[in-house]
Parts: sequence; C-alpha cells; structure tokens
Amino acid sequence: MRLGYANVIRYPAGYIAWREAYPDLQVCETRAHRLQPGQYFPPCVLTVADRSQDYAYLGLEQESAHFFLADVPAEFVLLKYYGENCYQCVQEVDQYNRLFTLLHNDPELGPRLKMIGIGVGDTQRSVLRFKRSHQVPYPLLPDERQVMFESVGAGEIPLIYLVKILPDARVQVVLYHEGGLENVETLFELIRKAVVAQ
Repeated sequence: MRLGYANVIRYPAGYIAWREAYPDLQVCETRAHRLQPGQYFPPCVLTVADRSQDYAYLGLEQESAHFFLADVPAEFVLLKYYGENCYQCVQEVDQYNRLFTLLHNDPELGPRLKMIGIGVGDTQRSVLRFKRSHQVPYPLLPDERQVMFESVGAGEIPLIYLVKILPDARVQVVLYHEGGLENVETLFELIRKAVVAQ
C-alpha cells in the first residue's frame, strides 16, 4: 500500500518502544505552552496548496499533496504563521517577502533553508488567494482547523519558527519569534547566526 509519504521510519522495537525512546516527540496535538528552542516539533501532516510551484521549491517527490516537515530535503525550515484576517500579518507581507529573498539569495543559507507560510484558520482557497494578491514567493499552506498552530502552543500571530531537520527525521526548534517584525535585516542576521552555529 502506498500512503504517499516519502520519509517513513520503522522502529525495530515497535511503537511502544519508540514512544519510550522519544518521549518528547508527540503526535500533532494541542500544547498548553509555547514550544521552545531545543524541543521537538510535532510531526503534523502538512498539505501543499499550489502543487505547480510548491513541489519544486520544497523538493517533494511523493505523489500525495500531504507531507511531513521531515520529508523536505533541507537542513532547516523557517515556518511563518500568519492569518488572512490578521492586520499586522497583512501589513508585514512585503517585509517577509524581502526576508525570503535575502534567505534564498544568501550563498550559505539558500541551499540549506526553505521557508513556508502557515495560514492559521485559512482554507486552501484563501491561502492561494492571499499568495496571488500579495505576490508571496514562498509556499503558503492551509491550517484551517489550526492543528499546526495549536500544536506549538497557539498564542498570537504573526509567529515564526526556525526548525532543524535531524538525520533521524525528528524536527528540532532552533528559535522562534512572536509578534511584529521590527527590522528585516536584524531577523535575517539572527536566522543566519542560528543556522551557521548548528
């Protein structure tokens, strides 16, 4: 049976032993507290909204539109949580578009890092509309039921997480920033330092 996931890991001792060996790695479920650097990102299922562009950028090879972060063949992923009806998120679109350009064009970060937008409470149709109307160059994925958002502790948007994809397919939080974006260059340097230090 083909489920469409490219990165399937079998744990020899079975599921129960896997849960004991990796107690911090929980399924995608609601968290009471904000996910912190050093903790592991929950293995939530993501869905590509624009297959024609997003597959090529993310380097996905499976037939299904559903994937895990660990399926992305990159060392780091920058997740930007936003909402179509979030005033501050809309005001900062151009700044995040510029951040993507800085990251993508940097010779050290470009090959190692991918950027993804998560539309909190947004449908597939609304993220595609948002992407077109604001000319967003990176993939925007729907989180209509806010599963991805609640699994990191919810809170407020805009919110960004920089995560590292480990060889064993776990995804570790490197840094996060909550609230408004004051300076694109400052955030870029913060991300750059965090990636170089790993």
